[in-house]
Amino acid sequence: MSSLMVPLLLPVEGLPLAVTRSPSTSLHDPVELSLGLIGYDPSYRVIFCRTCQYALVPNTIAAHLASERHLDDVTRQQRTHHVRFAALKGPMSAELVQKTQIAPDTSPIPYLALYSDGIACTLCEGDNPYVCRARTTMRQHLKTAHSWRGCAKPGRPTKASLARGDSVFIGQATREPVYCQTFHKGNFVRYFEVAPPGSQPRGASRA
Repeated sequence: MSSLMVPLLLPVEGLPLAVTRSPSTSLHDPVELSLGLIGYDPSYRVIFCRTCQYALVPNTIAAHLASERHLDDVTRQQRTHHVRFAALKGPMSAELVQKTQIAPDTSPIPYLALYSDGIACTLCEGDNPYVCRARTTMRQHLKTAHSWRGCAKPGRPTKASLARGDSVFIGQATREPVYCQTFHKGNFVRYFEVAPPGSQPRGASRA
């Protein structure tokens, strides 16, 4: 899928900037402002790293660019320009990004990593269920958020019953696999379901 690159000048020291319009079938239809390694999506108000494929927490951008993984990618001067670029955009805080509501039929956001092993909770109300990528994590969610105990019998379960429980008991309250993404990693990770690649989504919703 091709993109249209339109040259633009950043108001700081005339730094070259590129505007990328990526063809999209969703209502999101992002216009990405790119300065080499990082980009800005005004639709979700996030600064993202193209190489790492996730959004950067605003106050960690300088440290991220100076990390070992990017030592050969940008010079010190380029890092300064990247940080200024990010500051001009005024990205949304990670706490608010976590609360962004993404409809499950939204097409995958192109600059974020896409996972095909997601697990969605069917007990959550509304259009944005809890999503994770591990059954142990989902079991904890079901227990904490829904006081869910499945069909477990009293007493200490055997290893065999626990193994069956993963596929039977968890399956009663979940839907898997689903495609999912997350804006941030680490402390601010929050997976959300997206439409399978190549499908015809209806669009995104916003909090």
